Amino acid sequence: TGKVYFTVTTRSSSVTHIGWVSASGFIPAASIKNGLGGDAESFAIDGSSTPGRKRHRGPMEYGEWKWRVKDEIGCLLDMDAKAMTFYRKGETLGEAFAEASCPEGPKWDRGLQPAFYLTENAHIDVKFG
Repeated sequence: TGKVYFTVTTRSSSVTHIGWVSASGFIPAASIKNGLGGDAESFAIDGSSTPGRKRHRGPMEYGEWKWRVKDEIGCLLDMDAKAMTFYRKGETLGEAFAEASCPEGPKWDRGLQPAFYLTENAHIDVKFG
């Protein structure tokens, strides 16, 4: 139970996926298509293209935004509400995922952990706590 929040500051405009993976079932893949958020065991956002995308079992539109170098991306996991919300420069991008709307996904009470997918030349800074 409770909430977990971390931030990522983008240091490049390369493809970067930011999100959460199940503690028990995620297996990383080599391609963007099947990378973070490309399967049922992971959730991510990708702001390297417009419109921004959220990813779970593949990409879906998630607002008209694109991150820039030095943008701060906030990642909130609310285990009480079983919901994920992302922020850009302190402004909410809206709820991205909820356990109830992802029945084919992992059971959240088994654990989710922060995860990142970076392509070549991508750089980020991460702050926990």
